[in-house]
Amino acid sequence: GRRVVLVVTGLESAAQRKQEAERLINWAFRAFETRTLYRAGEPLIEAPVWIGAEATLALAPERDVVVTLPIGRSGAPAQLSAHYTSPVVAPIAAGARIGYLSLTVEDMAEVRVPLVATEAIGQGGFVSRLKAAAEIMLARVLPEG
Repeated sequence: GRRVVLVVTGLESAAQRKQEAERLINWAFRAFETRTLYRAGEPLIEAPVWIGAEATLALAPERDVVVTLPIGRSGAPAQLSAHYTSPVVAPIAAGARIGYLSLTVEDMAEVRVPLVATEAIGQGGFVSRLKAAAEIMLARVLPEG
């Protein structure tokens, strides 16, 4: 499930290039491992929903989150952070892109994977709207904390 692309130049013969290419390809497969951190559709985080039939929504990566790292690398393989506008406004369709997952590995470029809704959530009824209005009014009246 992994490909290694290699270009070898600057050697004196085709035999030397072949030998060096084989050595480098073998090293690439021995020295690195590929890990799937999260599967597509697997709920990762819960996001609050604004005036929805449900209070929260599970968000999942749109595709598998996979990293290739040196074997035996100590510490956490990657820094992950979710980015989305909170709260998510209802109604929400299943599979809708809500935000993205940021994946950073030391000495590598950031990778972004879209976060999608794992289920559809309809707009809330009268009670949801009344609760939201009360929360807004209380936030304006009461001091923070």
